[in-house]
Amino acid sequence: MKKLGSVCFVLVITFLLAGCSSKVTVKDLKAHDWQLDIKKNDESINYLATFSDEVMTLSFDTSDMKSESSNEWEKMGEDFGKQLLENMKFKVQYSLKGNSIHLKNKDLDLDNDYTIKKDNKNLVLTPEKKGEKLILKPYKKTKSSSKTTDTTTTTTKTSSSTSSNSSRSSSTENANQQSIDEQNASLEAFLSEQQASQEAEASREYAEAKASIDADNASWEVESRRREAEQQASVDAENARYAAEEEAERLRMQAEVDAQNASIDAENARQAE
Repeated sequence: MKKLGSVCFVLVITFLLAGCSSKVTVKDLKAHDWQLDIKKNDESINYLATFSDEVMTLSFDTSDMKSESSNEWEKMGEDFGKQLLENMKFKVQYSLKGNSIHLKNKDLDLDNDYTIKKDNKNLVLTPEKKGEKLILKPYKKTKSSSKTTDTTTTTTKTSSSTSSNSSRSSSTENANQQSIDEQNASLEAFLSEQQASQEAEASREYAEAKASIDADNASWEVESRRREAEQQASVDAENARYAAEEEAERLRMQAEVDAQNASIDAENARQAE
């Protein structure tokens, strides 16, 4: 009986330890920066997630974005867009109770409960209602950084003071907002310059097209007048020839009449003798 009781005690302790080890805590959430892939409209959007005591901050991960620009202007536009995405952040309120976590953000249309559990180094969030699973993976920084996600735990822990984080978060948000405003102004200036350039190009093309049409009209008018002059000259020549022939015919007939009159006068004179 004692042996059986010992075995049962070991099994109970094993199950309890297994249950405790799988439970996710706020400390676990704050231990890493996390990579989160969300599918929307058949496209996968990469986010970076960081946790404080009550807020999950989501930002866009642009490290895998590939450039599709074909010229310098498009490259500038892509760079502006990338900088804007990098500075866009979403504050998601969360509450962790046992194996359940509630996420809420109006802009993201998010107000759901998830069951959260560990899967090796990953965290799996399964919606209690319909929806896609969310998988948080420890985020590995780019090659330019000498530390990976595993080494960020110490940094996160040393900066966990609530008051310090609040003031730093406020100043960071102000700096980010100022940066976004500056980038928006730069983007508007860039777009205005692009529009002015396009309008100037359209105006130039219109002027060239109008000049070409005016030249064609002038050429057509000159050609039309030349043809009219040729036709008029031909008509005048024909009229002159016809008038000359009529005059010659009149003179011939007059000569015949004069000849006949002279013959008659001669005959009358002969008879009178």
